[in-house]
Amino acid sequence: MVILQCFKNYILMYNLKKQNRPFAAIFLFFLVSISVLSGCKEIQKAVTQTQALTNCEYKIANVSNTALAGVPFQNVKSLRDLNLMNAAALGSAYLNKNMPLSFNLNVAIKNPSAQEAAFSGMDWILLIDGKEYLNGAVNQRLSISPNGGSASLPMNISLNLFQVLSGKSKDNIINFASALSGADGTSSRITMKIRPSFAIAGRVYKWPSFFNINKDFKSGSR
Repeated sequence: MVILQCFKNYILMYNLKKQNRPFAAIFLFFLVSISVLSGCKEIQKAVTQTQALTNCEYKIANVSNTALAGVPFQNVKSLRDLNLMNAAALGSAYLNKNMPLSFNLNVAIKNPSAQEAAFSGMDWILLIDGKEYLNGAVNQRLSISPNGGSASLPMNISLNLFQVLSGKSKDNIINFASALSGADGTSSRITMKIRPSFAIAGRVYKWPSFFNINKDFKSGSR
């Protein structure tokens, strides 16, 4: 049984090397070594879940509950969609140099493999038009059932657009926020990078590289 598992692990590491991801292969080899040497079922399970995670597919499912300086912005397509009260609130926020943009971003994950996938947390980087704007971490365990199982990871994002778009006019900032929210709840301008972490034998290990996430499902191993 151990020999068979080692053979499967070798195939996976070989595929990672072929994908020009040597650090991922080395990291997986390290986890596998812990598993084989310890013989601990808990550790072996964690390693198996880690392996399955590399085959999962990720995408940004939707952006919801968008607000700019406290003004609901989900269905705002242009300045004409704002009433006088909301327009005045945004004008005041601009003069005070404080225009916080907040929204909920939902990451969808699919697991096509035959093993459960799981992670104990992750680091993330938010990109807008390919430029990194914000980073953070989620300390939440998430498991994805095998054979096509799916899960959603909700994230609360907040950044001050006045600082991010320093020097831009109020109208430019409002148009920027409107474009990010997306009329259909999605935005091709928003992408992410995530790096899962795993708790094994009381210690936390981070995957050595980030997965790129956009609007379309894409394997984390690529």
